[in-house]
Amino acid sequence: MGFNLKLNNLVSVDWLKANLGSEGLVVLDSTWFLPRLERSGKDEFLGSRIEGALFFDYDAGEGAFDEKADFPRMMPSVDRFEGYVRGLGVCKGSQVVVYDNNDMFSSPRAWWMFKAMGLDEVAVLDGGLKAWIEAGYKTVGSEVECLDEIMKDVAEGDFVGRKVERVFIGSEDVLDDLKNDDVTVIDARAGSRYEEAHMPEALNLHYEEVLMDGKMKNLAELKGLYQSKVDMKGGEANNQALTFSCGSGVTACVLALGATLCGYEKVSVYDASWSEWGKGEQFPKVSS
Repeated sequence: MGFNLKLNNLVSVDWLKANLGSEGLVVLDSTWFLPRLERSGKDEFLGSRIEGALFFDYDAGEGAFDEKADFPRMMPSVDRFEGYVRGLGVCKGSQVVVYDNNDMFSSPRAWWMFKAMGLDEVAVLDGGLKAWIEAGYKTVGSEVECLDEIMKDVAEGDFVGRKVERVFIGSEDVLDDLKNDDVTVIDARAGSRYEEAHMPEALNLHYEEVLMDGKMKNLAELKGLYQSKVDMKGGEANNQALTFSCGSGVTACVLALGATLCGYEKVSVYDASWSEWGKGEQFPKVSS
């Protein structure tokens, strides 16, 4: 059965239902919760998931995905990412749909990680597991208490990753971007946190502003939100490069998804985000 995931990097639950089980389609649950919520994405995956989905744990061991990571949830090396997703059955020709059970809080991060590794055929499920259930589609649970039981029958994939430049960027890149008139730097944190301290010249767009009831807002609304920030910078819409930051590199990817849907082609995410910038005395900060 043929299908195309390049439709705006976002698919509906109806689309996924119609294509579920198609050859080459890999569905991944990438649910992650803030530690203060005391909820486990892995445990909730075991209790309720879309049939055939596997768990994508980019938070494994607070950065253990890459043993050289200085901060939690950092993008791993090509080799480590490649090895991990091969274990999830991802192949060279796979088409991947990622979702979460947290109002699209964490799945865009998984989507952006695949983009960073050169996989174009990847999309986020609009509305995630909540929208799937609300549409009347069934979930499955498991009596097993570990992922190994679910993973034992997964055939090893042959995915080959390649690092795509400026999908994820570091602090030196951000320092340059802040001084570049052709780049708009946007902070995805809540307004109160932004006002407390932020990067000079960075603008604020809380990630929740691009969402409505756990789904992406319509394209017209999205374009208006991003254009308002570009206008503040004095740039031209789709010709302007956008760099996103947040607390630890997760919700910045929500804004990256929205920008990509709007047609922006020069989009970057500061991987370590405020977890690095906020602690580094060498990084300039201002308060509103």
